[in-house]
Amino acid sequence: NIGYRLTFGNVKNEIENYLEAHKPDLIVMGKRAAKPFQLAGDGITEFVMDNYEGTVLVASEENALVPNHPLTLGLLNGAKPPSNLSFSKDLLNHSIKPLKVFKIIEPSASEQNLPVSSNSEAIEFVFHEGENSVNNLSKYLLKNNINLLCIERSPNTNTNFVNIVGSDFKKALSKLQVSLLFAGKQKYAMS
Repeated sequence: NIGYRLTFGNVKNEIENYLEAHKPDLIVMGKRAAKPFQLAGDGITEFVMDNYEGTVLVASEENALVPNHPLTLGLLNGAKPPSNLSFSKDLLNHSIKPLKVFKIIEPSASEQNLPVSSNSEAIEFVFHEGENSVNNLSKYLLKNNINLLCIERSPNTNTNFVNIVGSDFKKALSKLQVSLLFAGKQKYAMS
């Protein structure tokens, strides 16, 4: 059974009050369908990401996660799921091998300076940051049938990587047609 509650008021205020009162381990949000002419949005996803330090799953209708079926896991800018994700071992156990690792690097960065994945079974795709980096990432996610992309929200210690949680967040959210799992920030890691 799923309990529910109906509340009237400002959506952002109600979300903020709920987060403060209940301190959930995980938030699951639906992803809105892309509109051809979207001048301004309500910014609910960005609001949740700014006000909640834990793990957020933005579920997509395309390439949906199906219960009791293995998932095709993609990792952005990391060779393994973030250590602060309490169910990372379960994700790895239920994902189709080999893992796919996607990296977006600074234009000035060289592939030789990037850390090499310790997982010899992982397949890495490297993109240089630019106007089309998110579009290219989206195409490769679809070509590889990725249905869950895991993204670390904490600042990456490797400055060669580009963090899409920052300036390209809205563009990435609208262009990437897969479910996105944003791992919680390090200081609120679950045990």
